[in-house]
Amino acid sequence: VGAKDTRIMIRHILPNSLGVIIVAMAFLIPGAIITEAILGYLGLGLRPSTDPTDIFITSWGSMLLEGQTAINNQPWILLAPAIAVALVVLSFNFLGDGLRDALDPRLRE
Repeated sequence: VGAKDTRIMIRHILPNSLGVIIVAMAFLIPGAIITEAILGYLGLGLRPSTDPTDIFITSWGSMLLEGQTAINNQPWILLAPAIAVALVVLSFNFLGDGLRDALDPRLRE
């Protein structure tokens, strides 16, 4: 009854909302990865720099696009980034499920 607003927020609201925020972020990351891969596959993703002193950046989508042209002769060029995208997205989904179960205040005893 006589607690200050900051104490109520830190003691009651923050512990119950922090888990939801962390789980939501864990579920948003796979969507961002797939979006980047799709945009890279369509040619709208990261562009490699022409400056030789820059760090070379590539994306899984551009690797899939390059692998599509060589799928008849060298199928592993397409399979490697496809499997990598699938495993990373699946891993983040499992992480989100585990965090949701671990941080759910209704399951606490």
